Amino acid sequence: AESDPEAKPLVVAFEQALAGFGWVPGRNLTIDYRFTGGQAERIRVTARELVARSPDVILGAGGLGASLGGWLARAGHDVTLIFRRQAHVDAIRERGLIVTGIEEFAVPIHPTIQPADVKRADLLINCVKNRDTEAALRSAAHIEAGCVTSMQNSMIKDEQLAQFFDPGTIVGSACFTGGV
Repeated sequence: AESDPEAKPLVVAFEQALAGFGWVPGRNLTIDYRFTGGQAERIRVTARELVARSPDVILGAGGLGASLGGWLARAGHDVTLIFRRQAHVDAIRERGLIVTGIEEFAVPIHPTIQPADVKRADLLINCVKNRDTEAALRSAAHIEAGCVTSMQNSMIKDEQLAQFFDPGTIVGSACFTGGV
């Protein structure tokens, strides 16, 4: 939660790093923090709020991307996940995407390893590892996206997105994940 003593230093460090690039919350930047405290109902509410933004495609469906896609699909949205390995696509087509953690569930989802299969997205969410960013974005640059964001922990991710997508469609975001 907002009062979580472990989250506060992360938020402070994040905002200080942004300030180093000239981005100051309340002046030229708005940050929408969402804390779930690991509570399933709060995660569902957050997923519903994200669905209201109509997420469509997640590029980089590893742990974070697949989990995000699973929760969004569970909330009723039609999600396409772009994977790197055909074996993942085959397993998901056979059994659905299986999400484990606070809750365990399986959801139908559209998996692919071919970014060319995707023509448009209301929202494209980039979740690839930083080292794979340029190649992944190049492979997805043809996607007509209404909004593009990245869940990477990188200070240059938005500039990287702007090399491949209309800067007017890019929305800055950050994601912190934790585990026990």
